[in-house]
Amino acid sequence: MAVIISRRSSCRPNFATAPFRAVQDVIKSNPKYHGLEALVAFSGSLEVSKDEDVEQIVTESSLNNENAPEGQRRMETSKMVDGAAYKFLIVANKYQTGFDEPRLSAMYVDKPLSGVMAVQTLSRLNRTMPSKNKTKTFVVDFVNDPETILEAFQPYYSQGTAEGLVDSKTA
Repeated sequence: MAVIISRRSSCRPNFATAPFRAVQDVIKSNPKYHGLEALVAFSGSLEVSKDEDVEQIVTESSLNNENAPEGQRRMETSKMVDGAAYKFLIVANKYQTGFDEPRLSAMYVDKPLSGVMAVQTLSRLNRTMPSKNKTKTFVVDFVNDPETILEAFQPYYSQGTAEGLVDSKTA
């Protein structure tokens, strides 16, 4: 799951958005991911420029159904995630709370988070999945300070740690 700052950032690659391009680059660069697709999740509609002359109104449904297999068109995004082809979900203010997907094991955060929203968002990863022996989760956070995230969890946990921190400036 990639958590991004705005609906506009969640649009398809023809609209030149970085998060979606990054996911597509991962898919293209690794043969075991070929044939996989990403889904976007946001509320409402959005007017975007495909190029300088063409304005287009897009919705979550229109973007996700664009490349969906025939049997999955017009399905809710949360149900499409169950499909074998969809392994990446890009969200903008949606599915950050109450979304229960046990297979979710990695999250890329490109949005400021703090307080209860940080706890709710990152807690999407803590669902167990015994059949897959899910023992670890991973968060790649491009925006937030680790101390801010740990502070957000303090009211709920007596002890919190962040393992494997990497400073992007020195990595």
